Amino acid sequence: MRNRPTPVLLASSVLLSSVLLSSVLAGCSDSKSTATSSTTSTTTTVEPTTGTGSTGTGSTGSDGTSTFVIPQELLDRVANSGLTTVDVDYPPQPETVDWPTTNWVRADLPSGVDASTVNSIVDTAFTGGGDGDVIDAILVVQGGQLVLERYNGWDPQARHNSWSMAKSMTQAMVGILERDNKIDVFQPAQAAEWADPADPRHNITVDQLLRMSSGLEWEESYADADGDVLTVLGERGKADRAGYTARKPLEAEPDTKFEYSTGTADIIGREVGQIVGLGAPYEAWIQKELFDPLGIPGADHQFDETGNTNSGSWINLRPQDFARFGLLFLRDGVWDGTRILPEGWVDYSRLPTPTSPQREYGAQWWLHGNPAYPEVFWASGFNGQSITVMPKQDTVIVVLSTTSTDRDSKARDALMDAFAGLAR
Repeated sequence: MRNRPTPVLLASSVLLSSVLLSSVLAGCSDSKSTATSSTTSTTTTVEPTTGTGSTGTGSTGSDGTSTFVIPQELLDRVANSGLTTVDVDYPPQPETVDWPTTNWVRADLPSGVDASTVNSIVDTAFTGGGDGDVIDAILVVQGGQLVLERYNGWDPQARHNSWSMAKSMTQAMVGILERDNKIDVFQPAQAAEWADPADPRHNITVDQLLRMSSGLEWEESYADADGDVLTVLGERGKADRAGYTARKPLEAEPDTKFEYSTGTADIIGREVGQIVGLGAPYEAWIQKELFDPLGIPGADHQFDETGNTNSGSWINLRPQDFARFGLLFLRDGVWDGTRILPEGWVDYSRLPTPTSPQREYGAQWWLHGNPAYPEVFWASGFNGQSITVMPKQDTVIVVLSTTSTDRDSKARDALMDAFAGLAR
């Protein structure tokens, strides 16, 4: 079975030249795995928090759980930008279905979903590709049960490249810090590069970084060997990924322009690391606070020389573990009775970013552009990785691939249509 094949990078659906690919892989070759921990979940007790001071926007709900409050000012900006928000009723885990902390409950496709249609979608996805164009795995969770799990030569126990789905995982880490009142995303980021109050970047907030609206100069192009994204992904970025981006000048006033940036996610990751400890303490904290409660036994990380994880591109998990992460967000940040993310954080994750021109982006999560699915949000990664969360259908769809085409998105969208009839 295939185990983490050499990734093939693309720009505008065209294969990169070998020299560009080599520059990226040079920085990816020393990724390390965390030690495999017990599959028994170590749950994190949520201590009640109060207040909205400099250490966070958390408060204590009526049931004693942590609550994240979206400022009215941000809600007004979204409305004034002509963007629409969609109320979502996040489905709870059915009482008759065990949480998949240790093992998934497996079930047949539910009634209302045509099995022949689903099998045809997967068969089509797994065939027809050429070299470097492979759909590796497709999983579907419905009602908390694993109803579809198929692999195209991929070892189910092997960790798959996350690419930019790591951004959504890093965002969850920020949510945990908000839960514990250790960060306030609406306050300026703690960046040494713009600590001077006279610096025009000084007031860039974590929220603006999460929403790709910092105003920092950036070009997310895979076609330029000396460009920004290949620099932070490759050997040259290993010294200090976040510092590379944070030293960039402004190309626009903060919170006025949407600019998708892998480097921005690295700054967010550094914010987390500066609070929990960089290097080995960071890795241990991620495992204890995010992955252990979900039953995820470890991840492949890639730390730079400052001890910052590759927050925008490289937190690799097994296929079933990506599904667990999606289920956490489908369940509004709750796992087996423990609130991992503060109440309101998932709503914040999918709140449209005012600077995004077509309501396509939230806070390190993408929003589905099809008006038939206004409540759907998804984590997206280069070369066709996705975790799609469908609250109305109580469904999570995971597609993992190494593809230069749109076959992954066609498979994902076809599966969404196949499960659409399950809307609650």
